Amino acid sequence: MKISLCYSLTYHVVLRQLVQACDNENEYEIKLLCEYPLQIRVDRLLSVQLGVSRSRIKKLYQEGLLYSTGITNLLKTKVYNGMVINLKKNY
Repeated sequence: MKISLCYSLTYHVVLRQLVQACDNENEYEIKLLCEYPLQIRVDRLLSVQLGVSRSRIKKLYQEGLLYSTGITNLLKTKVYNGMVINLKKNY
C-alpha cells in the first residue's frame, strides 16, 4: 500500500533593511532565511518580490547584474536557508 502526501505550503516574505553595508556599495545583498525547505525557484521568488517579469530576472542574470557566488544556474536553484544573492543597483 502506497500513501502519497500532497500539501501546499504558504509563505510570506519579511523584508528587513540592514544598517550594515554590503562589501560593495554598488549592489544589494539579499540574504534568504527560511526555517523550512521551500520548493520555490530563485527566479520565481525574485520576480514576485521585485515586481518584474521572470524574463527580466533572466536578463539580469545573463548580464551579470544578478549573481550568487558559488552557485551555477542560480535561477533554477531552489531557495534555501542562508542563500546570498547579489543584485547590482543599476538594474
